[in-house]
Amino acid sequence: MENETKQQGMLKPALQYGLILSLALIMLSLIFYLIGEGTNKWASWLSYPLFIGILVFSIIKHRDEENDGFITYGKSLGFGTLIGVFTGIIYAVYAFIFFKFIAPELQDILVTNVIIAAETYSPNMTIEQIDFLTGIYGKLFSPIGQFIVSLFGKIFLCFVFSLIISIFTKKKNPELL
Repeated sequence: MENETKQQGMLKPALQYGLILSLALIMLSLIFYLIGEGTNKWASWLSYPLFIGILVFSIIKHRDEENDGFITYGKSLGFGTLIGVFTGIIYAVYAFIFFKFIAPELQDILVTNVIIAAETYSPNMTIEQIDFLTGIYGKLFSPIGQFIVSLFGKIFLCFVFSLIISIFTKKKNPELL
């Protein structure tokens, strides 16, 4: 019975850490947008230390405070992924609002950047191929496209990072061996 209570208790801390992670990512995104670096790829790479740091902190804190200092690999992975679900939901709503109301011009800028890069690496592209790319990336960088990409992207990143982090945060209870 006590184990079931602790299992159910995983949702609230995962939501709290998901909120913390998503707010940190939103602030980082807005800072880069405001300084004019919102479309640079390196700016998104700077979010990875946030993911890793908050996931490590939250999994260790959950292990030590909610699980008496012990957590299996699977539970650690599950907790990190659950944080990703909440982060994904919150950030996806932000991404939709951002691309729909705050910076709708970014959709055209991002599509143009993709076309320029494609023409640079493939100078023999036909008009039909460019039109195809414009259509695909226009949908991808739309508010709905960013909602979907953000939702599943954040869940996936938290899952992948948690796969690795859980190797180091797992701690078996010697009484259960």
